[in-house]
Amino acid sequence: MTTSTRVHNFCAGPCTLPVSVLEEVRDELLDFGGTGMSIVEA
Repeated sequence: MTTSTRVHNFCAGPCTLPVSVLEEVRDELLDFGGTGMSIVEA
């Protein structure tokens, strides 16, 4: 059996985001949609 090292929250409130979403946010953090702007600036 394979065990996961990711923590899952089944309570009300913030949930665990899928890895694909985390990777997309990481990639877009400094260059949002190819605009050259950080999402922090937007």
